[in-house]
Amino acid sequence: MKLLIAVLIVFLFSAAADSCSDFMFPDNKVFTSCTNLSALNSFLYWSQNPSSTTLDMAYRHSHVPPSTWVAWGINPKQTRWWVTQSDHCISEARWKLAVYTSSVDSYATQLQKGNLSFPVSDLSALFSNDEIIIFATIQLPNNSSTISHVWQDGPITGNHLGIHDLSGHHLQSMGTLNLSSGQAFTSHGSDSKTKLKISHGVLNTISWGIMMPIGLLVARYLKAAGPAADPLWFYLHIVVQLSAYIIGLAGGATGFLLLSKSSGIHQPCHLGIGIVLFSLGLLQ
Repeated sequence: MKLLIAVLIVFLFSAAADSCSDFMFPDNKVFTSCTNLSALNSFLYWSQNPSSTTLDMAYRHSHVPPSTWVAWGINPKQTRWWVTQSDHCISEARWKLAVYTSSVDSYATQLQKGNLSFPVSDLSALFSNDEIIIFATIQLPNNSSTISHVWQDGPITGNHLGIHDLSGHHLQSMGTLNLSSGQAFTSHGSDSKTKLKISHGVLNTISWGIMMPIGLLVARYLKAAGPAADPLWFYLHIVVQLSAYIIGLAGGATGFLLLSKSSGIHQPCHLGIGIVLFSLGLLQ
């Protein structure tokens, strides 16, 4: 994936236009197509030259808070961030932006400078009102007219570019774009990792959050009903608790599968809580 990042450390105030077609670029720069992206107050503009397979593009990210990096990227293979090559633009002074390229190989990337696998030229970025705009000319990978792309923003602490938020719109900022028709599609709903996260959450909620407490309530209150409920309360308790534990095992399996697919991302507290729950469930 190829990625363009602009970073700006200034105080930003004004609002931007809400439609890509309403925006006027400085120096009357014009693009043949544009689209409103589905998340993070972002817009994409482009002009394609079929004869040379190049793409003149501009990525516009509005409502940018202070101390924030901004990124847009193309992934030739898949619609996610991991395994990426990128172009970055970082502010070196209050009003100055500097552009560089970087290869992103894992979620633990520090966005270091590096070379890309296909040509990118005319890199520049500007700050206007409360938004950052990145310009570039890209040699399209594999002469493709459809691209998988992502866009993102994250915090800056000193000279360090921090990891972006892992919730909400920050997990929805990816999709595919048909450069010929201008049709844009979000793809987060079909991402296998997103489906695994949903499955992991649902299974564990049903197991540890619903069925386990019900099993305990069955044992406590039916047993108190006296000999009339004996041994019904015991069998119900066993059935509910055992079912909950089996569902919890499935939820744990999806969690470990997610962990194996998430290089560079670690949640030791979350993992520890899961191990404790499994241990307590097994003991009872």
